[in-house]
Amino acid sequence: MPDVFSKEIPELGQSHLDHLKASAISIEIIRERGYRSVLGKQELKEVGFSKAQQRRLGILIPLHGVDGSVVGHQYRPDTPRKNAKGKPIKYENPLNSSVRLDVPPRCRPQLGNPQVPVWFTEGVKKVDALATQGACAVGLTGVWAFKGRNPLGGTTILADFDYITLKDRLAYLVFDSDSSSNPHVVLALNRLSEHLKRKGAKVRIIKLPPGAGGGEGGSRRLPGPGAHPEGPHRARGCRGGGIYKGGP
Repeated sequence: MPDVFSKEIPELGQSHLDHLKASAISIEIIRERGYRSVLGKQELKEVGFSKAQQRRLGILIPLHGVDGSVVGHQYRPDTPRKNAKGKPIKYENPLNSSVRLDVPPRCRPQLGNPQVPVWFTEGVKKVDALATQGACAVGLTGVWAFKGRNPLGGTTILADFDYITLKDRLAYLVFDSDSSSNPHVVLALNRLSEHLKRKGAKVRIIKLPPGAGGGEGGSRRLPGPGAHPEGPHRARGCRGGGIYKGGP
């Protein structure tokens, strides 16, 4: 791991910076987000990660809220632990952390502008890849992360949506390529679509081709903000063509 820190962004090890660049994220977006390499456990402890989550060497990722504040963190360890099913936990969230929408800093001024399409996707790297392409992007930390709990413990739609103008606005939903085959993802996608439509949004669901949206390479194959995907990944209600394939 980062035996050498990068010259472009001294807070990041060179291998971590190379990983983010390969995910089609620009240097400017990387700086604005505040990605940084973590070598020990203390910093992870300070932002709320449990002892089991405090794995040395990885990328600490600040999450930026709709109001411009840092509302939480995710952690991408170089050597992730495994869940009960034996699958690696690629991204860690602090225990008992609140669910919030994630907005790249440069996208926040556009949240209230209905003339600018808004793009919703799951995962920090995907949202930053869209922001790199000039989109107004909003990130979910999980497919159901548009819902949270109120002070009484009830499940509700996040209040963060109140910061986003949706009436008569184009809203693109870009989930992983299993969004049409995984019942759990399909249900979440439909529920989010229903909520946005109730707010008056013109919802378009972008279907990425198999293998394009999931895994570590998904952000390299997101459609650019000017592309209307009825090319290889076909979107319901969209026309035109082209899929963005950034990175190597």
